[in-house]
Amino acid sequence: MLEATQTPRPRTGRRAVVIGAGFGGIGAAIRLQAAGLDVTLIEATNDPGGRAGIIKERGFTIDMGPVLITAPDLIAELFALGGERMEDHVRLVPLEPFYKVQFADGSMIDYGTSGPALWEQLERFETGATAAHQRFLAHTRTLYQRAFEELGTADFSSLRSMLAVVPDLAKVRADQSVYSLVSKYFEDPRLRILFSFHPLFIGGNPVRASSVYAIVPHLEQVGGVYHPMGGTFEMVQALIGLFKRLGGKVELGNPVTEIIVSPPGRAMGVRTADGRGWPAEVVVSNADPPTTYRRLVAPEWRRTWSDARLDRLKLSMSCYVLYLGLNRQYPHLRHHTILMPNDFPGVLGDLFDRRVMPREPALYVHAPTRTEPGLAPPGGEVIYALAPVPHLDGRIDWERHAPAMREQVIHAMETTLGMPGLRDAIVLERARTPVEFRDLLGSERGAAFSIEPVLLQSAWFRPHNRSEDVKGLYLAGAGTHPGAGIPGTLLAGTIAANCALVDLRLPPSSGRGVTVARRAGAQAMA
Repeated sequence: MLEATQTPRPRTGRRAVVIGAGFGGIGAAIRLQAAGLDVTLIEATNDPGGRAGIIKERGFTIDMGPVLITAPDLIAELFALGGERMEDHVRLVPLEPFYKVQFADGSMIDYGTSGPALWEQLERFETGATAAHQRFLAHTRTLYQRAFEELGTADFSSLRSMLAVVPDLAKVRADQSVYSLVSKYFEDPRLRILFSFHPLFIGGNPVRASSVYAIVPHLEQVGGVYHPMGGTFEMVQALIGLFKRLGGKVELGNPVTEIIVSPPGRAMGVRTADGRGWPAEVVVSNADPPTTYRRLVAPEWRRTWSDARLDRLKLSMSCYVLYLGLNRQYPHLRHHTILMPNDFPGVLGDLFDRRVMPREPALYVHAPTRTEPGLAPPGGEVIYALAPVPHLDGRIDWERHAPAMREQVIHAMETTLGMPGLRDAIVLERARTPVEFRDLLGSERGAAFSIEPVLLQSAWFRPHNRSEDVKGLYLAGAGTHPGAGIPGTLLAGTIAANCALVDLRLPPSSGRGVTVARRAGAQAMA
């Protein structure tokens, strides 16, 4: 069950500034405001949401960012802190199946809630897959308990905190990759892909991402997969409304240009592009850690996160995203449809190591009009097609390559995904390349998910939620602990806010972002 609603705390007279209105920033801002601070949320663009932007034009409503919603209790907890119920502001519709996965050989599977319908499909790929799937889920449940419940909201500000969890990580073999773990349970290469691709949702390479990131299948099974009616951006707007009702202030279209630091290295506020200073005892940055340190903190205050160290970080892949409004529908599509390549490890090598265009297309297609027809004019369709591509170290000239990439994506949808006449049905079109991720969203080298989640860039090895260099500065973005994705950034916002409150000698925000963990544990025991 969700926690009961609470009464916001009395004002403390303390001030906080949160940089960036993505999910991590909004979550941190709500927690700090509910804890009694006076919080200003400053966003560079004209709309909140960060990567969760929106295109609203000609009767179409198209989400531009994250659209696969899991762990809804993390959202509900924010409303509870404000004495409200999520259900009064956000309507989440459960999806069944969660998504359809289509393989390059034409085989496919509707992946959803574990049970006879799913197991029958798995057995078509591999005899004994039902039992293997149950054993795999039992392992992921253990991973979930160790890596999400216990570590997901941990503050890894000290080496001691990391050393304390090393035995737990060793017990669950965190040193092995997701793909290696899955391969111990399944022989069929397609099932190995099916149960190991999830790190791609947070910018990780399944062949080398730590096996702790295999918790996603468990999270899906116990918590479900959802669509927010009106789109993800409506959920963003609902959270912004909550923040304002708590007394928080929102500043849009005014980028932060500097985190003001005073000797001997304490954040005193921020300065924005219009020249104004915003004094504060607490500064929370939802920007990528490389962006925060490289662009906002002067070099003389960066003993830990120097430019040289930032240059050595391994970053996630990027994405090419095509947003389409169509004058016809393709009813055979699921809400989420994923096209996987034959040579899965080879394509991952292209993306992460060689940083060349993949030899085969991998494609994620979001068709929310399956669930909510009103997102398009009558008889129309909304399509969001995402293809993983290398980040900008790949030296790809996107001004020249973008038209060819568009053609590749459309061709794959028309042929492999069975969407004939697609190019003739387009009435609204937008695209986002790694260049836009860099220039519009402030992503280092255009990496769509910030720092790559490998073992030695996880937990204590990631940039800390409490800055190592500047007192009073806290990080809540995808590049800090625990990582990217909506659940990850919300938990990062929780950790950042609680670190700030503890440093101010105030009680931490209640709930700690783990209501979902308690719910999952209860369901697993049922």
